[in-house]
Amino acid sequence: LDFVVVDNNSSQNNIYLFLGHGTGKFQNQTTLSVGYQSVLGSLVAAKFNNDDYLDIAIFDSFNRELDVYLGNGDGNFRPMLTFTTGHYNILESMVAADFNGDQYLDIAFINSYTADIGIMVGNGNGTFRAEIHFSIGNDSNPQMLTVGDFNNDGRSDIVVATYLTGQLLILWNTCECCSSVNSD
Repeated sequence: LDFVVVDNNSSQNNIYLFLGHGTGKFQNQTTLSVGYQSVLGSLVAAKFNNDDYLDIAIFDSFNRELDVYLGNGDGNFRPMLTFTTGHYNILESMVAADFNGDQYLDIAFINSYTADIGIMVGNGNGTFRAEIHFSIGNDSNPQMLTVGDFNNDGRSDIVVATYLTGQLLILWNTCECCSSVNSD
């Protein structure tokens, strides 16, 4: 088992990967350097380009972008891919799932400042389309999200935990194209 740590205290804002030996011990860290000023936040590890190797997607709130590192399977990564996320500047939580049923992983994230959910649809090769966003109400102050098939229809739904209203909002995935969701 491996793990990833984000360091926002250094001048380089590094990402550190620790590869596990399977014995509770880890190799020395592998450093992924962003190489420019950034504020790194929420991250998710998944197979975004459909090979057998884990990739890392991390949100950079300073530059309003999603940075993706495609894994080579040996603890090394290809050069960073960058995707603009537009107005998402206070991202609290991020998950990966197939939201449109095309068998490719997409990324959903929550922005507490604008009170909405963004979804970037994956192309299956480690790249993503422009974000689609859904408002969940300005007074909710969303903080965390998780994903699952909560109504057993075969589609990935999203649950959002809000801070100010203390609610759990369920966003039912209602269409194959990610252009529509209903909430309860």
